[in-house]
Amino acid sequence: NMMNHLRKKYPNSRFALRLMKALYGLKQSPALWNGRIDEFMGGQGFKRSTSDSCLYTSGTSDKWRMVSLSVDDLLVTGTDSVGTQIFRTALNDAFGDCTWNNNCSSFLGVDLKYNQVSGSLKMSCVGKIDGLFDKFPALQKVQPSRIPYHTAFKKALDSENKALSEVQECIKNDFASIVGACIYMSITCRPDIVTLCNKALNIFLSI
Repeated sequence: NMMNHLRKKYPNSRFALRLMKALYGLKQSPALWNGRIDEFMGGQGFKRSTSDSCLYTSGTSDKWRMVSLSVDDLLVTGTDSVGTQIFRTALNDAFGDCTWNNNCSSFLGVDLKYNQVSGSLKMSCVGKIDGLFDKFPALQKVQPSRIPYHTAFKKALDSENKALSEVQECIKNDFASIVGACIYMSITCRPDIVTLCNKALNIFLSI
């Protein structure tokens, strides 16, 4: 860690630097932030979910609060409006003035449309999809398919000596980024591409 590094570099020094806050980029930062926010959430009466460590819940079936946490981005919902306001005030007091959006239309690249009358929630990731094609223009030449895993993919894997097309070359060079983006979309709101993502991930892990 930093203290050991200073002791080795300046063995005879009596001075040391103590950081009062963790800085972005340090190896300890994620663990320190996780411990800090978990301690705060516990102090506010929330319990961390055993199935999803980023999900915190509080309250009863009549009045409940739920917080989805992704680093320092929080999505807060529930039926306990008073408790939610108290939680927001506590967040501002503990971490400074936070930016709030009372009508959340997107979260972590996922577009949200909630109809309070019908109680329906629609989720889409159009921005993520458009961003993927903007980042890798060659993918715009990919033809759509009505089945989750086309046999042409298997043929492409078997033909080792065949020259790669522009699309295949793009996928080969940026395979991890493309598959990572697709996996995120499949987890959030595109379950129809799960099969293809699993196939691609297996190929990636076998390389």
